[in-house]
Amino acid sequence: MESPAEKKGTSWKTMNTKDTGGLCDDVTISLRKEPGSECFSRKIEASSASAALTGLAVLIREYAKLTGVPVLRVLAVLAASMTAPGIREESEKGDG
Repeated sequence: MESPAEKKGTSWKTMNTKDTGGLCDDVTISLRKEPGSECFSRKIEASSASAALTGLAVLIREYAKLTGVPVLRVLAVLAASMTAPGIREESEKGDG
């Protein structure tokens, strides 16, 4: 199933998060995929490892809301898709 972002050619710039509970200070997540390319360019900048994980958790929750799918199902599909050989990162472009 194609997400609305995939239909446009994926380019997400996601959140500068300030967490009031002290879990994270600041996180910026960027993901870009050019139409017709199978590679993703990504960047995560965070003040700590917990900030990066909190940012990813927010993205997963938002995707679940967008699609109307329970968060655990999103995580199950994500886990399965991470094992698929078709997902390539920009740094792997030249690799066979």
